[in-house]
Amino acid sequence: MILYSKKKKLTKLTRLIVKPLNKLDLSPFYEQKYNEFKEAYPNYARYSIHLKYCFHYFQNANIDSFVNAKPDDMINFMCKMSEKYSSVTMSRARNIIAHARKLFGDEFVPGFSFDSLLTAKKGASGKIFKAFPKDELNIILENIDAKTEKGIRDFAIIILGACLGIRACDIANLKLHNFNWNSKTLNFVQLKTGKQLFLPLNNIAGDAVFSYIENGRPSINSEYVFISARAPLRHFPNGSAISQVILSRMKSAGVSHVSGDGKSFHGLRRFFATELLNQQTPIHLVAQALGQSGIGTVKQYIDIDIEHLRLCALDLDSITVDKL
Repeated sequence: MILYSKKKKLTKLTRLIVKPLNKLDLSPFYEQKYNEFKEAYPNYARYSIHLKYCFHYFQNANIDSFVNAKPDDMINFMCKMSEKYSSVTMSRARNIIAHARKLFGDEFVPGFSFDSLLTAKKGASGKIFKAFPKDELNIILENIDAKTEKGIRDFAIIILGACLGIRACDIANLKLHNFNWNSKTLNFVQLKTGKQLFLPLNNIAGDAVFSYIENGRPSINSEYVFISARAPLRHFPNGSAISQVILSRMKSAGVSHVSGDGKSFHGLRRFFATELLNQQTPIHLVAQALGQSGIGTVKQYIDIDIEHLRLCALDLDSITVDKL
């Protein structure tokens, strides 16, 4: 039976329920868990279909139990859904998945943090943009020849984006005096927000920038850190110029790129945030590390949480950095 609205047209919810239900055959395991969810949350019966979509996605990916699903599997599922559904529907889907975690506990996609969905940027269409894939980021960095001045520079730029989540426009605007090498900190005013951001430098980020300043930066009378490798020698004019660094390095490393795949400089920022959240970093510390003011102001946490913020500076242990 098909339900109709007053205007004799299928509502979005009705279309969502009527069309797929008969086509989504679940394995006994997933069918049982789906029924358990509906019994536990009868008030969410209308929207439980989102969990059925999730189970069906896992099943098609040869994941016989959500215990064996990885955090990336959940992120990919949500990205897949966002290609078809509105922001309102996506909000409901995230809510259903959060309740599934509450019901099934840590066995429901072990290691997955519901907060990690918050790092996926949603546009007006509800589409979710992915973070930069870690394996391909490794390929890019390992492909850089750090024996050349340009290679040292590009390596440092990409590391700042991936390890500290700094925006491209702010990297272009970084000045030598922003780095305090004695305290291993970085302090600058964000161009987008106009607010000051105070970050600790981990060994990889600090060493990469210091190596560039000492061994790769041209001898030029400029207060800016990053300088072009060829004449005319000058600083990067804007974030777009910085973004070209990652695009050029992807091409050199043979890493493919299409619109919306997360392989952009801003994708490095999403990678940084997603990695932190997957490591169970409190959301307010992630917001602080990103320089976001949505969850409290950055300033009030600096003094009390600087040691925790040092944990937010990713080390990217899987990346080979002996070239430094």
